[in-house]
Amino acid sequence: MTEREMERKLNQAVANATPDVFDRILSDCNKEERKVIVMKKMTRKNQWLSFVAGAAAAIVLFVGGTLGVQTYRANTGIDSTISLDVNPSVEIVTNKHEKVLSVTANNEDGQKIIGDMDFVKSDLDVTVNALIGSMLRNGYISELANSILVSVENDDAAKAARLEKELSDEIAALLKSDAFSGSVISQTVTKQDEVEELSHTYEISVGKAKLIKQLIALNPT
Repeated sequence: MTEREMERKLNQAVANATPDVFDRILSDCNKEERKVIVMKKMTRKNQWLSFVAGAAAAIVLFVGGTLGVQTYRANTGIDSTISLDVNPSVEIVTNKHEKVLSVTANNEDGQKIIGDMDFVKSDLDVTVNALIGSMLRNGYISELANSILVSVENDDAAKAARLEKELSDEIAALLKSDAFSGSVISQTVTKQDEVEELSHTYEISVGKAKLIKQLIALNPT
């Protein structure tokens, strides 16, 4: 056997001993590559969904918080102050929805009118009806003393004027009877330091203090 023939046989033997797995390895690589690509796509999709969900939650929290604050302010913030003065003097504070936040007395007679009634969260018209009824029952409004001063304070002039008219008409109807017809004097008021000081000094409502100030201006004597 020549040297060339020997090399040819050795090459053939090595070739026969080496397994032909190229196609299988290439196929496995392709499968793994597809798996990697799919995993990357799913990860990006999940990240996008997480981002969208987080953004949506943040928007919901922001909107909900804003609406919550606005609702809280509308329900608890002072919008109008209404004073009823005969001899008893009482002050009603309401929110934007005309629900009563508080009713306070400016003098002892006013405290007698309020008594143990709790007006918090009541409608304004219900509260006014109850207070006028108490004044009538306790004799503070009668044929001889049948005038009442209604004062409305609100930063919105149009709303103040509307409330002034509505309350005046309502009280006038309550005071109208066979025995006598009550007289209702109404006005809108704005905060003034001088008037506030006068009301605190003499323990009267801001509305009565304003009326007194106007009368003094007309006739100092």
